[in-house]
Amino acid sequence: MDISLIHKETGTYWNECAEWYEPGKAGEAKATEYLRSGGNFLYKPEQEILGDLRPWCKRAIHLQCSGGNDALSLLKQGAAKVVGVDISEPLLNVARRKTQALHAPASWYCCDILEIPDTLSEAADLVYMGKGALCWMMDIEAWAEVVARMLVPGGQLFIFEAHPLDWVWETKAEGYVLDMQHGNYFSDQLKEGMFYRKSVAIPRSHQWTLSQIINSIIKVGLRIELLLMCNRQLRIIPSCHRPTHSPRDGFQLAHELSKRIELERLRSVAERGTGVGVDFHQQAVGAGGYGGFAHRRYVFPVSAGMRWIDDYR
Repeated sequence: MDISLIHKETGTYWNECAEWYEPGKAGEAKATEYLRSGGNFLYKPEQEILGDLRPWCKRAIHLQCSGGNDALSLLKQGAAKVVGVDISEPLLNVARRKTQALHAPASWYCCDILEIPDTLSEAADLVYMGKGALCWMMDIEAWAEVVARMLVPGGQLFIFEAHPLDWVWETKAEGYVLDMQHGNYFSDQLKEGMFYRKSVAIPRSHQWTLSQIINSIIKVGLRIELLLMCNRQLRIIPSCHRPTHSPRDGFQLAHELSKRIELERLRSVAERGTGVGVDFHQQAVGAGGYGGFAHRRYVFPVSAGMRWIDDYR
C-alpha cells in the first residue's frame, strides 16, 4: 500500500471540497466574527477538560486543522500560540485569512502529517486532534511516532474523536443491522465512499479499532491516564456518511444505541525515559468523539447519539 499516494489523494479531495466545507466567504466571515466576539468552536466538554492553558501551554499544534476554527479556539483556552497542520492548501488559506483578520498568533503548515518537518520536533506543549481526523491516517503507528516526536517532555496529546463502532450500524434500520460497507469492525480493508460530496471523488479511509489507537500511543511511550466512553450527544458534520437521511430519522437508531452505552473508564500507564538517565513522561490527553471527558487525560468517548445543531454550539 502506497500510503503517501493515498494521503495525496485525500489532500486533492479536500482541496476540491474546501469551498463547500467552509461554506464560502459568507461562512468564513461568520466564523471570523464569531471568534472575534469571543466565540469558541471547541465543544463545551473540550473546553472544560482543557481548562485554562495559560499556565503551561506556550504552543499548541492542531493536526489536520482544516480551516482553523478549532486551532484558533485553542487561543481562547489560553494557548500562547497555535500552529495548524493540514494537507489541504485551500483550507489553510482560509485559516490564514482568519488569522490575518484577527491578528492572531498562529501559523500554518501544509504537509502530510506523516511528513511533518523536523522544525516542529519537540515544539508542542499540546498536540490537539479533533473530530473525524484519525480515519484519514493510513498508518496509525507512524502517526503516533510523529505525535511523540512533536511533544516537549511533559507535553500532552488531546484527542476528541468518535468511537470506531459508530460506523458499524445501519442507522436507518429498525433493528441492530450491520452497515453493508462499514459493518466489519475488525476489517483491515480501506473504506471507500465514506461521506461528503458525491460530485467529488471520495478518498480512501481506514476506521481504526479502539485497541489499535490506544496501543499505538502506548507503543511510542506516551502514558494514557484515562479512557472515557460516554453517550453525550454533540453536533456532527452535516450530511455525515449518509447524506440522504434526515437528522431526525437517519440517526434515530444511533440515538437509541446511545441510551444503552454506560460510562466506562480505563486507566493504563506506560512510562518513558530519556535514555540519558533523566526520567520524564509525556501525557496523552483526549476528549472523546463527540463526548467524553477528563482533565489532562486521554479520553475517547462513544458518539452513538448524534444530532444536528444549526449554530456553532
